[in-house]
Amino acid sequence: MLAEKLTGHLPQEIVVRGSRGGPLFSLATQLNDDTPTCSASRSTALCRQLRTEIVEALDRRDAARLSNLAH
Repeated sequence: MLAEKLTGHLPQEIVVRGSRGGPLFSLATQLNDDTPTCSASRSTALCRQLRTEIVEALDRRDAARLSNLAH
């Protein structure tokens, strides 16, 4: 599934892009600080939660698009 692939790479992308500054800088800094102290199970749970939130947001977006097309 595409969402699973994206969420697998998302933390690294945030760190890479955030290290350059800009709007992702504070999130990248937090991820860099938290990563060494997180256990694998906690990280896995956080990634699953993030994946769920992304999928739900995409579903809401798709539902809104379909609703707009119906009107």
